[in-house]
Amino acid sequence: MKGLYAVPLGVPFLPTLVEILIEETKSDPLSLAHYLVILPTRRGCMMLQDAFLKATPNGCRILPRIMALADIEEGEAFPEYIPPHLFPSAMPSWQRLGLMSQLVLAFEKQKDGGIQNPAGAVRLAQELMRLVDEVETTGLKLGDLKTLVGADYAAHWQLTLDFLKILTDLWPPILEQAGFIEPAARKRLILEQVAAHWRPTYPVILAGTTATRPATARLGEAILNFEKGSVILAGVDWALLSQKNEAQNEGALPPTHPQYTIRQLIDYLKTPLIWLEGSDAASGRSLFLSKAMTVSAQDEWRTSPEVARQALSSLQAIEAPSVLEEARQIALIMRYEVETPGQVIALVTPDSELARRVRSALGRWGMHANLSSGLPFTQSVVGRFLLLSSLLTQDISAADLLALLKHPLYAKGQDRLSHLRETRRFEIDVLRGFKHLEIGKLSFPGHEMCAPLLALNDGQAHSFGDFLTAHKAVAQSLVGSPADESKQSLLWGEEDGQVGLAFFEALLEHGKSFPMVTGRDYPALLRNLMSQEVVRDVEGMGSRLLILGTLEARLLQADVVILGGLNEGTWPGVTGDDPWLSRSMRESFGLPPLERKVGLSAHDFCTGMTAPKVYMTRSVKRDGAPTLPSRWWQRLSALLITGGGELKTIQPWLGWSSALDQPAESIHFTPPSPCPPLSARPRRLSVTDVEKLLRDPYSIYAKTILKLRPLDRLDEDLSMAERGQAIHQALDSFVKSGVDPASPEAIKTLEAMGREAFGSLFSDPRAMAFWWPRFQRLSAWFLNQMMFDQFSIAEIKTETKGEIEIPTANGPIVLSAKADRIDMMKTGYAGVIDYKTGKTPTKKEVNQGYAPQLTLEGLILKVGGFSELPAMTVEKLSYWNVTGGTPAGDIISFENTDDLIASAERGVRRLFEAFLGRETPIHACPDPLLIPAYHDYAHLERLKEWG
Repeated sequence: MKGLYAVPLGVPFLPTLVEILIEETKSDPLSLAHYLVILPTRRGCMMLQDAFLKATPNGCRILPRIMALADIEEGEAFPEYIPPHLFPSAMPSWQRLGLMSQLVLAFEKQKDGGIQNPAGAVRLAQELMRLVDEVETTGLKLGDLKTLVGADYAAHWQLTLDFLKILTDLWPPILEQAGFIEPAARKRLILEQVAAHWRPTYPVILAGTTATRPATARLGEAILNFEKGSVILAGVDWALLSQKNEAQNEGALPPTHPQYTIRQLIDYLKTPLIWLEGSDAASGRSLFLSKAMTVSAQDEWRTSPEVARQALSSLQAIEAPSVLEEARQIALIMRYEVETPGQVIALVTPDSELARRVRSALGRWGMHANLSSGLPFTQSVVGRFLLLSSLLTQDISAADLLALLKHPLYAKGQDRLSHLRETRRFEIDVLRGFKHLEIGKLSFPGHEMCAPLLALNDGQAHSFGDFLTAHKAVAQSLVGSPADESKQSLLWGEEDGQVGLAFFEALLEHGKSFPMVTGRDYPALLRNLMSQEVVRDVEGMGSRLLILGTLEARLLQADVVILGGLNEGTWPGVTGDDPWLSRSMRESFGLPPLERKVGLSAHDFCTGMTAPKVYMTRSVKRDGAPTLPSRWWQRLSALLITGGGELKTIQPWLGWSSALDQPAESIHFTPPSPCPPLSARPRRLSVTDVEKLLRDPYSIYAKTILKLRPLDRLDEDLSMAERGQAIHQALDSFVKSGVDPASPEAIKTLEAMGREAFGSLFSDPRAMAFWWPRFQRLSAWFLNQMMFDQFSIAEIKTETKGEIEIPTANGPIVLSAKADRIDMMKTGYAGVIDYKTGKTPTKKEVNQGYAPQLTLEGLILKVGGFSELPAMTVEKLSYWNVTGGTPAGDIISFENTDDLIASAERGVRRLFEAFLGRETPIHACPDPLLIPAYHDYAHLERLKEWG
């Protein structure tokens, strides 16, 4: 066979290619060994081999030689071709990235506000390298970038061109001096050389390419001139490009059209198109897709009921409430369809998150899908361990240190149980027992092995290779070695470990190419570099369940295809902007339009849509925000309506997905109600405990009988309790100082006392920036209130302790209190004040007895329970809301003190009498309307299960 051939959209490409080759060599099957088939990807090569196997169910068959374009680009040898010229090697990718990032960092340091950290420089270098690759692939010259900016463009583009001097002026001499060329340039030059000098006498077939790179198109042109050369195109729209549709075939297609790149290749090759199959007709769904994807006049953009019926045949559309639910339903579909023996099911999606969720959901049934994209190295077990351990070069947080210590690889080759016991003691005694620790100076389990990394946290810049060497050694030491010392370290034993080892070895080889790094910068730089690595899927090899990206799915032939993530912005993705060149500049320079990516995605979508059975899925919301259906979803829906059809989304999958988590038997929990003996019940309670006893008696049981205390949070910012204690201390110190609140130095004195009270709590600049202005506002308000009150106050007592006994039938209970402030008035009466830095009880809660703290303090004062004070009549009870917000402070006062105190006394007597009843259970939150705002024991009470 010789010529330019097309396989129509909807016709299986690889099976058709196999059928043609078998038919052509039917008289001499051994001659097939002389054929050379070139496919776009190595996965395509494997799929062609599988297609030959399926076409030969019995016996054996000689296969043709099969190569991927990547093999030719890398200079692989093939018969009857001796390259006339050997090109220089391509610069290794890590060396290239490191040198480019050095140039970026040097350039940025010359200007104000430029990037100063290596991680940022590497990100910019990666973007520059993408531009270089695109320019070299297209066959353009980087030096021509200088000619772009002129009167036609805004002045700010000159700034971009100044930065791009890194590529036009600084980078070429470095490449030349090192004796390398650009990787993309080498691939292009090799393809061009092959096209110019290769003249085989055996059959050569270039199949399935869209030739988005000019060099590939030139190779296709050369193959067509071979004695036995042919080019076979896949997924060609017969309805649009066939000779019988010349009227539709005349106009230029937009870059977003699925046939845009194929049309460009056909026009470039200037060879008559030969249709291998379906030259007289196309399937109903192919015709429908052709109409849906092509812009035409409104009166022409409609379809017939027959075509609409064929388009809907074996097609289901699924709209899920969320991405998680979409993944669950896709997994259910794959589980359902795999029941058919021999059937291949493929999920095709550009959404890597959706792909990983589906793979995880399939694990429910112990099924492993072949995930073509693999797992990002940063999300693997070894990758996470390396990222956590890299944080030792900076001021690692307590949470990150604990995550490192509890990582499954930490001490894997040692006494793991002993290590975990030691880690738990360290967590409780140190990490959760103290605030504002310098982690690097702590003796955490295994800290002696971390010395090489900790030593690099000195604020000085070191070579990147020093960090890599120390990191690799520390990571291996922390994991430990196998019992057989001849074997490899346990860290590198699994698939992700092999990726990690190769990553470190490659980087160490070129570590000197990267900029100098400080300990603070190393973790971000390492994460950036690790994010480029992928752990290939091993578990799913040979599975009939495939999870593929759009590129990997090209040339795929599956029995069931699920097109997932069909939301605008996902499939197709956001076109975005070129960070370096505007659209008009790209056009002037000769680069392809950015919208061409949408056209390639559209072609992938159309190819998937022509499978024997198709599911289209999308999520209605993503991360809580509404989504927009893909433009292709909307086009299909609109065109179906013109033919009397409808893209219905009513299937059983949502119900089945919901049923998966429905238990076979419901278990109803009841609130806990322990009834400890009287001897175990506390005989001393504070006034704040009384409120807890009213709202949640179980918290008193957990605290005083079970002796349980909530653990401090790791790396907690300035907590409400700490802030409250500091404000109380500052106000108390000022009142005790005797400084006249009306004096000029009063505000300075109070602020100085505030700084002393907050102390190390303000070591975090974020806490300082947020809370100190609030304290300054509070100070002004407090002094103003003190000036107003000082004329009626004789003496002020602060932080005064007191207690009284409340008798019950089973013995007394001591009620204790520590009053924030007691004002002894010149009238002989007293006022009780409680400072509140958080939620202040309402008047209703106090009057009804649900917030009895203040009234019980009044009771203790009234009966002489404060040792420093005589029994006094309480004239006023007040809450001072001292938050420093807007307003800075507020006062809630209660005048009917005698009635409130009397009511509180009756209430506390009844409460204590019931609490010490032998048969009285201790309930958890008996009144749902009175559940406390701050609830430390809710998880022990299993409140959400019965509340």
